[in-house]
Amino acid sequence: MMTFRKLTIEDKQAFLNYWDDWKHTDKIVPFSTRFNRYLNFEEMLSDWQYQESNEDWMKNSTYFYIEDNVIIGAANIRHELTEGFLKRGGHIGYGVAPSFRRKGYATKILLESLK
Repeated sequence: MMTFRKLTIEDKQAFLNYWDDWKHTDKIVPFSTRFNRYLNFEEMLSDWQYQESNEDWMKNSTYFYIEDNVIIGAANIRHELTEGFLKRGGHIGYGVAPSFRRKGYATKILLESLK
C-alpha cells in the first residue's frame, strides 16, 4: 500500500533505512531530509514542525512516499517563495532513494506533491 505523508516517531527505523540508502552520496534530495544536520530523529521531526508553523521562516512541509512501510522518496513543498527562491529554487524539491530510481517513483512523488 502506498502513502504520501509526513513522518511520525513510529517511522524512525524506516527513515534510518532510507538515510542509509543515501550513504554513497552527499546529494540527498530534498535537502530537508539531510539527517546529518540533526542530533537525532526526534530533533528532525521537531524542526519540520517548526518550519511549517513559524512566521519567521519560509513555510514548508516535508512528505514521504512510502510503500509497504519502506520509504521510497521524499518531497519538500514550500508554501510561498522568497525573492531568492523565485530566482533559484522553486516550490517543490523531491528525490528518490538510490535503490528505487528509474522505476517511475519521481513522477509519482511530483504528482502527489502537486495535490
